[in-house]
Amino acid sequence: MDPKWTKGLPTEPGDYWFYGYRWGKERHFGEIAKPEFLRMKVRLDANNKPMRIVERSFLYASEVEEPWFMPLILPDPPKMDSK
Repeated sequence: MDPKWTKGLPTEPGDYWFYGYRWGKERHFGEIAKPEFLRMKVRLDANNKPMRIVERSFLYASEVEEPWFMPLILPDPPKMDSK
C-alpha cells in the first residue's frame, strides 16, 4: 500500500499523519504560525462520530487550517523471545 496525502481530516478510525496549522495560521500580534507534522489517532465516540487526538488532546476541525492527512503505516514488530 502506498499511502497518499488527503486534504481535510480523516473520519475513519485509525492512526494517521497530520500536516497543517494545528491552531490556525495567525498567532498573537499577526505572527504567522508554521505548519506542524503530528501523529493523530481517530476513534469513534458513543454516537459513532470521529474523535481526533493529537498529543493527548482533542483536535477540532474548527481549530486547524489547511489540514492534510495520510494513513500511518507502522512496521511489523520484531519477534520477541518468550521465556
